[in-house]
Amino acid sequence: MTPTERLLTILRRLKEAGESGAVDAGTSTAIQQAMDGVYRGRSGKRKWRRDIQALSDRGLIKTGLPPNRTGIRLTGPRKPERLHLTWSEHDAINRAREMLRAGISEVSPLGEQMGGVPAEVDDVTRILRFLEEEGDDVSLAQLALWLNVPEQRAFELVDILTADGVFVDGLVATVEFQYDGEETEHPRPSRVWVLRGRNRRGSPTRGRGMDELGFFPYSSAETNDRIDLINRALTSGNLIPDEIHEALCSACRKLSEWRVELER
Repeated sequence: MTPTERLLTILRRLKEAGESGAVDAGTSTAIQQAMDGVYRGRSGKRKWRRDIQALSDRGLIKTGLPPNRTGIRLTGPRKPERLHLTWSEHDAINRAREMLRAGISEVSPLGEQMGGVPAEVDDVTRILRFLEEEGDDVSLAQLALWLNVPEQRAFELVDILTADGVFVDGLVATVEFQYDGEETEHPRPSRVWVLRGRNRRGSPTRGRGMDELGFFPYSSAETNDRIDLINRALTSGNLIPDEIHEALCSACRKLSEWRVELER
């Protein structure tokens, strides 16, 4: 497994443990044992400590918990139901992004790395967050353009999310590819998307995308980024249809209230 796959796998395992109520002194050991020998032996233990430290430095996990300072869990507050963005609000933000030609947000859903140098895992989760917000299929060529990388690299970044690894259905099961053109021995997809959640009107990203890794709510940096995007769209001078304007204002109110929750 690559370092990015390891970090994402730990996050998903912790998310699943939290849902089952199984976060306890044995969670760390259980995750290491489940990851098919990735953390086996002395070198594996060092790798585990580095990975846990990397996640802890970003404030994504809490370690040293009871009992006996062996507990580990994901961090982050739960978003109140009233602050979940609806499909129309997500769509309005996407329309604003397209209008401003903003592309993929530069803000990582996983917070800043120590030293401020973005890692591969940041690019992967930025793409994942964008896909879950988009609600439609996106060409790999367009992703490559936004990321300023070759198309093959864009595919490799997204493909990490579907890598078998520990999970037969991929790290994020709701990522799907579309293949076009002639059949070859090793076809490469041309488009990619994330399936929307069942509660499409109330919360279309619930259970999808970043939520599969335990990070459904926007981080503080993401919240500020989306509020800034909305404000730029509303003051850009472009003609915005009434229904989009109303949805942008509604989304901005929810995001502003969520920011207050995060700052408490």
